[in-house]
Amino acid sequence: MELAKATLSSQDQQRSQSRSDGKNTGDKNLSALYWRLLSQLQASLHNQQILATFHERVAEYFAIDGISYAASPQSDLLLIGEQQAHQAAYRLRARDDDFGELTFFRHRRLLPEELADLELLLGTLISPLRNARQYQNAIKASRKDTLTGLGNRMAMTEQLEQEIAIANRHHRPLSLMMLDIDKFKSVNDKHGHQVGDQVLKQFSGLLGKLNRQSDQSYRFGGEEFVIILRDTEAKGALVAAERIRNAIASHTVHANQEDFQVTASIGLSTYQTGDSADALIRRADMAMYQIKNRGGNDFCCAENAHLIPSTGE
Repeated sequence: MELAKATLSSQDQQRSQSRSDGKNTGDKNLSALYWRLLSQLQASLHNQQILATFHERVAEYFAIDGISYAASPQSDLLLIGEQQAHQAAYRLRARDDDFGELTFFRHRRLLPEELADLELLLGTLISPLRNARQYQNAIKASRKDTLTGLGNRMAMTEQLEQEIAIANRHHRPLSLMMLDIDKFKSVNDKHGHQVGDQVLKQFSGLLGKLNRQSDQSYRFGGEEFVIILRDTEAKGALVAAERIRNAIASHTVHANQEDFQVTASIGLSTYQTGDSADALIRRADMAMYQIKNRGGNDFCCAENAHLIPSTGE
């Protein structure tokens, strides 16, 4: 087995471009491939497509069987093609930026001159990978609530639609919990919005601690929050609601050198065949407001309360 470790720096990129101009190599085909990659890799903002294109072009020239890529040690490994006994791994760096590790796989040994050519071509990945990272960071930021750090309404809707598709395909249960902090307006009116913001931040942090590993919390808007309860039927959702309601009522919020006791009105809905994300949200919202109209600090399930038909219409 062959393992080559190297670091591609910004200086390597400059040397690569110089070589591609034919100053250090007479291989016009390699130079053409270099410029072809520079153009084609800029066409996508997704790592998988960038690396698939890179692998396809490089495989034509070097008979590479596969490549793997990890953006960071914590990232999932992306494998394109097949792993083989011989491999060459490279750390991709430009100035102070680290773009992860890429490994080439081939069924026969890579020769030193082939490794040198591959190092040249690796330079074409830096700019596309940087653009993809910036794009993904922007997408993540657009789906995050800046105050609480939770996903926002857009992120919640997208995730709920995915969970509905999974529930439908695999016949798995799914429930939705909507929470509204009781009498939150009076907190803002009496203590100011800065204190209100602290209450929201601590409330969202408490939800994160109370959630099961499979649950996902979002800030729906204002003082309303949503928890997607994966693999949870109505009975399980009611158990979760009581556990969370009790924990919230027992928790003391500290803000501006004052202690606050907050409670929440909680509405639940459970996925029924044919439901859309909007239908599931609407039922949970109606159940929540039914509790709010009763004075709060309680919960109910839309299906049990027969608030509206569970048909998704």
